[in-house]
Amino acid sequence: MEKFCSVCKADFKDDEQVVLDIMDTLTHEKCYNDNAGFIVTSGEFKEIYESYAALLD
Repeated sequence: MEKFCSVCKADFKDDEQVVLDIMDTLTHEKCYNDNAGFIVTSGEFKEIYESYAALLD
């Protein structure tokens, strides 16, 4: 799982709000511009990364 936004390419900070979509892509919540129905989960980067990184690698 990448540690940077798929849209703006900036590195995520632990407390930033991000979304994980059905393509296993992490994006800043403010940068996400696709169909909201594609979002699997959202929350702080650190929480999502710790929960999903092992499953997706």
